[in-house]
Amino acid sequence: MVFSGRSCGKHACTDQNECCHPECLGSCTAPNNNSACVACRNYYHDGVCVPTCPPNTYKFEGWRCITREACKELSTAAPEDEKFVIHDNECVPECPPGFMLNDSQSMFCSPCEGPCPKECSGDKTLTIDSVNSAQMLQGCTVINGNLLINIRRGTNGVDEVGRLERDPSELRCHS
Repeated sequence: MVFSGRSCGKHACTDQNECCHPECLGSCTAPNNNSACVACRNYYHDGVCVPTCPPNTYKFEGWRCITREACKELSTAAPEDEKFVIHDNECVPECPPGFMLNDSQSMFCSPCEGPCPKECSGDKTLTIDSVNSAQMLQGCTVINGNLLINIRRGTNGVDEVGRLERDPSELRCHS
């Protein structure tokens, strides 16, 4: 059945004024066919436009659906410090604030209990010798490497060390 472009309502039309599938955005190459869309209104998956991502797939970049395996493969192609994860049914470069990976083998983000762990590391030794250097460690809950606190005068540096996520009495030393 062929409709004129005017009777398609909010749907796109072909060049011959035939109505596109409701999931098409802009135009299409064949009428009422969700695999003939120029662009998708919602998501693209396996060659067709879909209103939501099917089960066992995840939103990616706001317009397409990918499998867990495809999301995991993005991590192998990404820079070393970027590991794609799954949060809220979406494949994203990292867990959002307040969330962390379930465990080292998982790709799924879970809410943190209290402050999320944040690892900070230095080449050899991290030194706190000024207010600025103390502020650079704000939010750190784990420091990999050596930490040298060298405050010579004044109280500003002491105040900044006191603002670390952990109570200074909870600091653990590892050798």
